[in-house]
Amino acid sequence: MAFIAVADIGGLGAREGPAILYPWRPPSILPSVLPWVAMLVLLAAPANRKRKALWLLLPLALLLLVVSWLPNAVQNDADELVDVVRPMAFGIAAIWSLSFLWVWKHRLLALVGSFLASAGMSVLVLVLDQSQSTMGLEVWMKALTVAVWALLLSASLVVAGIICRRQYRPGRVVASLMASCVALHVAAAIPFVLAAVIGQPGGIPGSAVLAIVLVPALASVGMLLPFLLLSFGNELYRERLQGMLRLAREPLPPMLKPDAAAAK
Repeated sequence: MAFIAVADIGGLGAREGPAILYPWRPPSILPSVLPWVAMLVLLAAPANRKRKALWLLLPLALLLLVVSWLPNAVQNDADELVDVVRPMAFGIAAIWSLSFLWVWKHRLLALVGSFLASAGMSVLVLVLDQSQSTMGLEVWMKALTVAVWALLLSASLVVAGIICRRQYRPGRVVASLMASCVALHVAAAIPFVLAAVIGQPGGIPGSAVLAIVLVPALASVGMLLPFLLLSFGNELYRERLQGMLRLAREPLPPMLKPDAAAAK
């Protein structure tokens, strides 16, 4: 948690003082433990009762480790960023753990299933992270933010599957996902950017527009990347990724005919 003293003293000095970091700790570890309990419940499903399924916890733990480092790297609004990114990490893990329910099904079913899994888990984690005294309008606005973000992530996965044209190549999957994330986040941000431009006759800085559009898109790709790498190296999640994106399975090597093998 960072505290910044703000005072407008004109030309006598800076408006903001240096940030002071305060190592705040919650009074109970229960809110931090319950999201992991929820993940273990999802991994206890019959389709997940395999050792390979437990590898899902590795990219989730690595992503949360990076998220915990954000307040030290980003001083301004770092707490608000962590409040949103941490629940989304659990939301993406929920998509990967429950994707067996909609693999090789219609794309609309994959979109709805992915959204319900990610939004439900993300909002749950967000609420658990808040104390009872802070449950106000701001928290529900954050819940709406993670729900919309979950919808964009789910739609990005579906669009990436369409772009890949049923061909499974790791590099193509990543590139298609990056393109779909940027395109959908730009489309979602256009109304807000136009409203900001209309509301401010002097216009808004280009850097602010890029932040509104690109930061969420790049954050989405960054959060999805560890889970994609898991899928590329884990047979169980690779098959689920192929089914979720409706990509053709890797072709098997051609078998030699018995006569040709005998001739050799």
